[in-house]
Amino acid sequence: MKVLMKLSALILAVCFILTACQQPESGTATTEQTQETTGAEESGTTAPAATEAVPEAGLQPQTFTIYIEDVIADRVEENFQGAVSKIITQDTGVTVQYQFGVGDVSEQITLMIADQAYPDFVFSRSHLNNFLEADAYIDMAPLIDQYGANIKAVYGDSYEKLKDADGHVHYLGQDFIRPIVEDPEDSFEIQHAVLKELGYPEIKTLDQAKEAIKSYIAKYPEIDGQPTIGMTLTCGEGWRYFITLINPGLRALGFPDDGNFYVNPETYEVSYAYALEGIEEYYRWMNGMYNEGLLDPDAFTQTHDEYLAKIASGRVLALTDAHWEYVDGENVLIEEGKYERTYARIPVTLREDIKHPAYRPSVYTPMNGVGITTNCPDPVRAVQFLDYLCQEKTQILSAWGIEGVHWEIKDGRRQWTAEEAVARFEPGHGIETGIGMMTYPWPCIGGGEDSNGYKFNPLDDSEVLWTNYNDEIKTTLENYGVRSWKEMFPAGDEFKASEWGQAWLIWDNQPTDSEFSRLHTECNDLTAQYLPIACTVAPEEFDATWAEFLQRLKDVGVDQLGVEATQLLADNFYVHVAE
Repeated sequence: MKVLMKLSALILAVCFILTACQQPESGTATTEQTQETTGAEESGTTAPAATEAVPEAGLQPQTFTIYIEDVIADRVEENFQGAVSKIITQDTGVTVQYQFGVGDVSEQITLMIADQAYPDFVFSRSHLNNFLEADAYIDMAPLIDQYGANIKAVYGDSYEKLKDADGHVHYLGQDFIRPIVEDPEDSFEIQHAVLKELGYPEIKTLDQAKEAIKSYIAKYPEIDGQPTIGMTLTCGEGWRYFITLINPGLRALGFPDDGNFYVNPETYEVSYAYALEGIEEYYRWMNGMYNEGLLDPDAFTQTHDEYLAKIASGRVLALTDAHWEYVDGENVLIEEGKYERTYARIPVTLREDIKHPAYRPSVYTPMNGVGITTNCPDPVRAVQFLDYLCQEKTQILSAWGIEGVHWEIKDGRRQWTAEEAVARFEPGHGIETGIGMMTYPWPCIGGGEDSNGYKFNPLDDSEVLWTNYNDEIKTTLENYGVRSWKEMFPAGDEFKASEWGQAWLIWDNQPTDSEFSRLHTECNDLTAQYLPIACTVAPEEFDATWAEFLQRLKDVGVDQLGVEATQLLADNFYVHVAE
């Protein structure tokens, strides 16, 4: 239960990053990415205030608060005291205080909006439209015109995509502005120990994955004195079931992440994915896993903390998850030296002729992002701070750390210093350096080269990526004849690019009282109800259960939902088309 205790303590500490600030310079721009957070002021506790760094002469200290919908545990521990954070404070005078929530995030956001109790910044993914409908964000466009040269530079041609139909900019897009060569975020995950035991077998299909899990459990029914779990999910808390139950079904059929929809790449016709023929085969496979005792019986009801605790115990052999969702549990295993119990990332689909879509290319879409709220007392300085974060030097600082301490230019490349290459794998080192703390969810440049021709992002350098891997990962990759997880997946040029970007952004930005949103909610509610049932009924009852599910979808108007979604894609296509 070590991870449970750690996460409970972190969630109770609703933290902020404090330090002191300056007015930013103009220049160029860029940024990168990290992961997670969840927030609310109602928890009544905050992390201890950081010791203020001394800002440059003439700068008044300024603390900005930000609410982030996901939980980012390392922000709590770092508390804006890392080396990078202190430089940001000295340059700008700004301290950032992160607010994290507990319990029902939807309820917290509803209360926040009802009370208009907004922090200075808000980053929301699943509830962005709630904030937009409540007019919680200011229009940043006029201030960016005046103070945001670096913001415009970092987004380049994509800056226009940040604007709504009226030309307003309510938030700065969070996702990589330029794609980078990095490990897949979404995949099928299986322990290195399983692959090693079985001689690093070929695992491309769901059935092959099932046999590998089954064989290992037969030989090792217990791990460290506890029953071995073949696979588990996190479906007991709000939106998380999308990540481990909904999305994996789409990937298994080769569908990219367009929400719960499939966009025909030739006709641009949109269909609700769970009404499509063939999608049921993934859940038939899950049903077999469950009925053969290979799927955790708690998978559909457990909390996320319980899920992470099981992963941290080392007894869960496989996952179907996004890395950012399970990394906290995996980090406990790493701290304990149980590298063989961490996870390989492999492209598993229903059949070998289906290509895993992890690297299907997509035009840039603004995703969700950081917006300045109407409660911010100094929106000018807030935009100036965002502009500072978009400077080229700040992007490099955020992603790589301090020149001469954490990185150097050597052999024509920006690379870690010899000391940092070793130290960065030590527990807590990221907290000490602050590297990556001001990337996600702030604007992120992603890949490409800076004005001197060096990589902005360590993950954009294949040699750096290889040095990031521990020996267990390297052994697994070498046994499969590759040097990165990406090499195991179908390459981007094997797909037709998604011209509409990521369509789930369109669905998420619809008014809650629209016909689309009404139908979408009803269909999603049925999906959330029926998928766990389909996965857990007796095998002979599966077809009847799925037929009932399809009929219920038809009854609430799933066909009309497809018509509405197709029209929305057409109405919004101009936003997503490449320039």
